[in-house]
Amino acid sequence: MIYNTTYTMPLADEQHFCIWLKECMLPQVAQDGTMHSPRLLHVLSHQQADSTSYCLHLEVSDTQALHKWYLRQGAQLAQELVRVFNGRIVGFSTLLEDA
Repeated sequence: MIYNTTYTMPLADEQHFCIWLKECMLPQVAQDGTMHSPRLLHVLSHQQADSTSYCLHLEVSDTQALHKWYLRQGAQLAQELVRVFNGRIVGFSTLLEDA
C-alpha cells in the first residue's frame, strides 16, 4: 500500500519545505521503520502562479500498521509541519493500492 500525502504551498516556501522534508521529516520516518521507500514527486498539473504542490509516497504493509504509525509518529509530524511553516502549507492524504 502507498500512503500518499499531497502538499500545497506558496512558492516562497518551496525550497524550505523540500529541505525540511529531506533533512528532518524523512530521517524521523526512516527511524521508525514502519514506512519505507519514500518518494517525493513534484505535481505538474493544476499549477497556479503563486503556489506549487508536491506528493510524498510512503509504502506501508497494511492499514493497521499505518494507523499505529500515525498515532505514534504521523500526527506529531503533521503538527510540526504546521508549526514550522505557520500553517502556510496544507496537505491531504490518501491510501493507494495496486489495482
